[in-house]
Amino acid sequence: MATVEFINIGLPKKTSYGDSKTMYSGILKNPVSGPIQLGKLGFENDDSADKRFHGGEDKAVCVYSFDHYGFWEKETSSKLSPGAFGENLTISELNESEVCLGDIYSFGEAIVQVSLPREPCHKLNKIFNKKDMACKFQKTGFTGFYFRVLTVGKVEPKTTLKLLEKGSQEITIVEANDLMFRKEKRDYDRIEIALSLDFLSESWKRGYRKRLLKKIK
Repeated sequence: MATVEFINIGLPKKTSYGDSKTMYSGILKNPVSGPIQLGKLGFENDDSADKRFHGGEDKAVCVYSFDHYGFWEKETSSKLSPGAFGENLTISELNESEVCLGDIYSFGEAIVQVSLPREPCHKLNKIFNKKDMACKFQKTGFTGFYFRVLTVGKVEPKTTLKLLEKGSQEITIVEANDLMFRKEKRDYDRIEIALSLDFLSESWKRGYRKRLLKKIK
């Protein structure tokens, strides 16, 4: 049974990386110990620095599977703390091969819906001091995903993430990523089905439309 192991929050701040360089980012998160309010735009006392690519209702909650932590600890030769990848929810017993676009879950008082996969960004490269970290995220398929908040409320860690409704087309996060990024795995009929999903973010719909244009050309 899927569990919300940790809820992680953090506000944007100046963060050091590499050779005395700095960036302004909200990617560094710390776990909370008790109940916290989840609103339409995410958790209280949590925010992102670059609103062009992060945050908003489609990306209210960033989710990552604790099941992948062992793999990344070997890759980075380090012990990783909860929220190491900038995620708000660190969950167990559930990953990208099982989660589908449109799945609806409850935990605590909140009800959430899977809105889109996470697209790893350059800030992962910086905090891990590995130039190919974001690329490895994409290649492994261990990208994580986002929740949209349907019902706001109080939530807390160590609670069950209960599936209420499966996404109608059962497009997994792995498949959604493959349709977008892997040419050899693109199924244009499935892309058209993904485009029919009302809840899918406009940014991902634009990406899928570009893939269809390449097919036509």
